[in-house]
Amino acid sequence: MKKCLSLLCCLILTHSANAQSLSSSSDVGAQHAATTSGGSTSHTVNLQGINQIQHVVFIIKENRSYDSYFGTFPGSDGATIGTMSTGQVIPLGHAPDQLPRDLPHGWFDMVTSMDGGKMDGFDLAPNVALKQGWFANAGDLLAYTQLTESDIPNYFAYARNFVLGDHMFSSLHGASFSNHLYTVAAQSAETFTLPAAPGNTSLSSWGCDTLATANVKTIDAGGNVSRKFPCVNVPTLADSLQNAGVSWKYYAPPQNTPGYIWSTLDAIDHIRNSSLWSTNVVPESQFVSDALNGNLPAVSWLVTGLFSEHPVQGSCSGENWTVQQINAIMQGPQWNSTAIFLTWDDSGGFYDHLPPTNLDIYGLGPRVPLLIISPFARAGYISHTQYEFSSVLKFIETVFNLPTLSDRDAQANDMTDSFDFTQQPLPPLVLSTRKCPLVSSAYANFGQQVVGTPSPPYTLALQNNGNTPMTLSGMTITGDFAETTACKSPLAVGAKCFIKVTFTPTATGARSGTLTVNDSDSTSPQTVSLSGMGSFVGMSTFSHAFPAFQVVNTTSPAATVTLTNNGTSSLAISSIQKIGDFAQTNTCGQSVPPQSSCTFSMTFTPKQTGSRYGAVAINSGDPASPHIVYLSGTGKAVTLSTTGLNFGTQTLGTAVVKKVTFTNHASTPMPIGAIELTGASDYTQTNNCGTSVGAGGQCVINITFQPSATGPRTGLLNVSDADFTAPQTVGLSGTGASASITFSATSLNFGLQPLSTSSVAQSVILTNNGTTAVTIQQVSASGNYGETDNCAGVTLQPSSTCTVNVVFTPASLAVIPGILTISDNATGSPQIVGLSGQGIRPVALSPANLSFGTVNVGSISASQTATLFNNLTTPITFSFSASGGYLASGSGSRPCGTTLAAKANCTIAVTFSPTTNGAVNGALTLTHGALLSPQVTSLTGTGANAATPPPFTFSPASFSFNGVVAGTTSGERNETVTNAGTSSVNISGIAASGNFTVTGSGTNPCGGPLAGGASCTVSVHFSPLVVATIQGAVTFTNDSAVNPQVLNLAGTGILPVKFTPASLTFPLQAVGTTSSVQIIALSNKLNAALTISAISASGAFAITPAGSNPCGTNVPALSQCTIGVVFNPSVRGAIPGLVTVSYGDAFSPQEVALTGTAQ
Repeated sequence: MKKCLSLLCCLILTHSANAQSLSSSSDVGAQHAATTSGGSTSHTVNLQGINQIQHVVFIIKENRSYDSYFGTFPGSDGATIGTMSTGQVIPLGHAPDQLPRDLPHGWFDMVTSMDGGKMDGFDLAPNVALKQGWFANAGDLLAYTQLTESDIPNYFAYARNFVLGDHMFSSLHGASFSNHLYTVAAQSAETFTLPAAPGNTSLSSWGCDTLATANVKTIDAGGNVSRKFPCVNVPTLADSLQNAGVSWKYYAPPQNTPGYIWSTLDAIDHIRNSSLWSTNVVPESQFVSDALNGNLPAVSWLVTGLFSEHPVQGSCSGENWTVQQINAIMQGPQWNSTAIFLTWDDSGGFYDHLPPTNLDIYGLGPRVPLLIISPFARAGYISHTQYEFSSVLKFIETVFNLPTLSDRDAQANDMTDSFDFTQQPLPPLVLSTRKCPLVSSAYANFGQQVVGTPSPPYTLALQNNGNTPMTLSGMTITGDFAETTACKSPLAVGAKCFIKVTFTPTATGARSGTLTVNDSDSTSPQTVSLSGMGSFVGMSTFSHAFPAFQVVNTTSPAATVTLTNNGTSSLAISSIQKIGDFAQTNTCGQSVPPQSSCTFSMTFTPKQTGSRYGAVAINSGDPASPHIVYLSGTGKAVTLSTTGLNFGTQTLGTAVVKKVTFTNHASTPMPIGAIELTGASDYTQTNNCGTSVGAGGQCVINITFQPSATGPRTGLLNVSDADFTAPQTVGLSGTGASASITFSATSLNFGLQPLSTSSVAQSVILTNNGTTAVTIQQVSASGNYGETDNCAGVTLQPSSTCTVNVVFTPASLAVIPGILTISDNATGSPQIVGLSGQGIRPVALSPANLSFGTVNVGSISASQTATLFNNLTTPITFSFSASGGYLASGSGSRPCGTTLAAKANCTIAVTFSPTTNGAVNGALTLTHGALLSPQVTSLTGTGANAATPPPFTFSPASFSFNGVVAGTTSGERNETVTNAGTSSVNISGIAASGNFTVTGSGTNPCGGPLAGGASCTVSVHFSPLVVATIQGAVTFTNDSAVNPQVLNLAGTGILPVKFTPASLTFPLQAVGTTSSVQIIALSNKLNAALTISAISASGAFAITPAGSNPCGTNVPALSQCTIGVVFNPSVRGAIPGLVTVSYGDAFSPQEVALTGTAQ
């Protein structure tokens, strides 16, 4: 409610003010009824009346404030005095026709000048005069000057006869580029500075034609600052006119001529780069002809270059150009239907006393002059209605029934209060151009200068504006001033020469003089009023710019400024005033002795970001007091941990990450806009910054460099935020390099290798065939393979080599695959070399089985041969025997004895002589000192046609031990032996073959006499040494007719660990992505816990916890756990791999083969 009441008060006051201005202005158009809503005034417009306007001409000149041109216009809201930053109120001086320099009028200059509506900072902004040895308004106070009617009489004539708008504001408190965009689009496309390019002090174009390196700063509604190329796509009034079929042209200087920067449609991409550019954007020189011949379109924009009135161009020549354009309209056939709006694009840094309304983040900016010239303009009317450039667009939209473009033109006053469509149309006011001053300025103010010392020169231009050569008859100068000149007589038509004037005061206080130039021109003599202030106070500088960015709320190093009293008496220091974000300490005290000096230490503590301007004003007893030192610096709230990242040389397809830390030093949260990368697409970023970073907080931006091409690769990180020094940038650089490793072999086959022995090494030579060095990070061999190398940790230069030596030490009797993995920074890393080999027995007995078929009891079979192989590199000592009804002896050309040389073989002959009917198992048992002793060849045969039945029966008739872990002993199996006869049989011996053992057991263990019908028992164990099915027997030696008698045995040896499935195949997988998990079940076949020391995957495969019971370091007896495997390829093609499980057993490690294909 309180807010509503305040708004209502504002409305009432605004309405009252408007009503008063209307009644106090010319009585023409008094019948217009005014109503006010907010800051916008709408009028009851006779549409039939406004339709009398069929042509609108919008003329935009450069860089003048309202007070600098019309501050002296009677009855208008003008000023002839101005307030300085020190609080001093001074009269506005007389401005020269041609200013000696431009005045600062950018965004920060305007913010400083307006000072939150106090309008007292126009002396603080920095100035190009600094480069010329002058100081920012310290002496001449050029910003506090204005022209009078005698200087611009024709502009005053238009104001007296038509409409003068004294509440016309620039749309944005900044310079030309953005304000010109408002004249066509009712917005600035978020821009707020002039376009600029690194290394270029000025640009000949500002839009789509500018340098590719150019950019313009932008600020969004949230305050986030960034940069973009000054070629934008926003809707414009030209688009609306085109869509509605309303004719239009933009008259402007052509490309590569002065003033092309103000050809604003060059900044509109869809116009500059379309046919409209050639059909509707035309040279300014065409305007007069089109106007005189009645060829003006419905809407015309008109800008110029040399006659724009932009300092240092003269007001007189600019006014003459304007008169010529308006005369052409008035003298042409379209005058009676035309409305002309003549304004200036920004205040140019000149003083203006009226605070602008704050419509949004962009403006309004300080006032600019406005003249409305039309047959239907209210004669002699001063409009106090608030206008801006969007108001002209609103008027055109009203005339031609067009839609609005933005909030600005939607809310703007439509300017119809300045028209009376019922009045008798005003006649043309054709004016004469006037002769411009020959000397660039009729006034020169030198500011304060130390008595007896010469000032820097003030340069005046003398130009012959006549039609004949001008004779120079002499120059005189009075007062404490002197001149030097290169001007020579006669001065050719149009020629210009220069006069340099210096000021050397002879006393303190105000000093004056006159420069007189006598010549043959009708206006002779030319005079220049000279003024300055003599002072005994000398300052070592009148300005200082703190060079580096200063973090907000921190204090800069001090800058020293020296004050010297050159007088003959003490200088009283009455006070020292600090202005802005600056402070000082000094050694001056309350007075400075004559011919003495003191120092000021000045510091900068910015309270806000961006350019900050201020001063230290020293008030003394000297007539030139105050002595002002103007200060500037740049505040910064955001810092990045670096301004440049060099990623070095990176192999194609590989990535490296570096981080940038963003720190907000402000005491409030810092909004974050876009975080973007430009340049090479090889750079990507992720961040945790969000939309803001808290007070004193940080966030991290991770930059990844993954080159896609060889050679230098550059980029730029842009961070948009609400710090006016934004965007924060980090230059990115790196080099893409092709790194290629080739191998002398892509696979190695080790063939047959005795268990637990190491093969001869095989070599793989790595060669760098790329263009850049390759770092070999790691070399590893899987499972039963080992390697030594001179590669790991080595950087291979192009064409260099290194060697990997691989050995095979099998841990199981099987074909064992393996992988040699080389990890490096080359393309396709990791590289893989396939390995294969088969573990064999150190000492082998072959074949594994001999079958003798059916042999009659009491006879001897034909012999069969078993071969003994010594696979070791050393001799062995051995013995052998056959069990049951089988006999073994050395035979053949290399009969086995008790020793066998390395890598040699011998043969054993085995015969079968059964003693009973039925199947008879036996074993040829070889005992030696190597691994897997004893070794067994299983023997089988069948006895037949026995005359005498065997004495014993067995229960059970045979034994089979299934699934006993190799290297362990089974549980016992008990066998009952019964004497089936009636007579006692003596059991003289009981023996088991191969991997079986037997002992008498129970209450009646076998051995010795066994009475007829009686029974005895034995216990049998199976202790397999290998993973295989093994036949065997227990032989009972006795005194019966059937001797010996055999109990058949069998058993199967298995590995301690079983994998299900035994191998994994992964489906097609995209490079750089991770597959779904596949699961391997690991079963512990031991009767004890299994301790796992490592589970690993090779190459492009990885282990991940998965399943209901993921494998850890301990697997309980006879239980199961699960292993998860994923496939994450980095190169295309078929990729092998292994899962290797290591544990504390002779058969460790065990492996599962993996395969996958990447695309």
